[in-house]
Amino acid sequence: MRKIGMILQVILLLVLVTGGSAFADYAFTLKLGADVSGELKRSGAGQSSKKGVKNIGAFSWEMTNTTRYIDFGAGVTCPIKRSLKHDHDYKFCFTPFYGLFKVHLDSDTTPYLIGQIGYNSFDIDRTTGEQGGLYYGSGIGYTFMKGFLIEALYSVNKGKQKEYIGKYPLHLDVEYSKVTISVGKTF
Repeated sequence: MRKIGMILQVILLLVLVTGGSAFADYAFTLKLGADVSGELKRSGAGQSSKKGVKNIGAFSWEMTNTTRYIDFGAGVTCPIKRSLKHDHDYKFCFTPFYGLFKVHLDSDTTPYLIGQIGYNSFDIDRTTGEQGGLYYGSGIGYTFMKGFLIEALYSVNKGKQKEYIGKYPLHLDVEYSKVTISVGKTF
C-alpha cells in the first residue's frame, strides 16, 4: 500500500510540473474498453503455465495536460473481474494507476501514439496473498470530431501470488498481457 501512495505522488508531481499553472490546459477523458485477447502467465517453483482469459471490459479515467505535440498526464483503469477460459473459479483483477504520454504525429491531424507506465494493485478470489507490481502499455489512438476517440493498447500487468499446497506456500509471479480496444470522449 505504501508503494501505491508513493507512485501516485510521483504521478501527481509529474502532472503538476508538466501542467503549468492554468487548469484550463487539462483535458479529462473517459473510456470504455474491451479486451480482444488476453493471456495469464504464472510461474514459480520451476513451473510455468499460460492460460487464455475471457474477454471483458474496463472503464478508464485520464487527465492530461495538452500541448501542441505531446500530452502528459495520469490515469486509472477500473476493470471488471476476469476469469480464465477453462477455470471459472479463478477470478482476478489488476487495477493500474499510471502516468501517460501521447505523442501527436502532426498538430493538424488526429492520430497519436500512447505510452503508459505505473503500478497496479492485484486481487484474486481464491488465494491467501497477492501483491501488485509494474504496469506498462503502448499503443495508438485516433481522435474524431468533438473529442471522441478510439484506441488500441497492448499492456502488461505484473504481480505476485501466494498459494498453499497442503501447508507449504508456493510463491508465483503473475503476468497478464492483453490487447484492449477502447472508445471514449475527451472533455
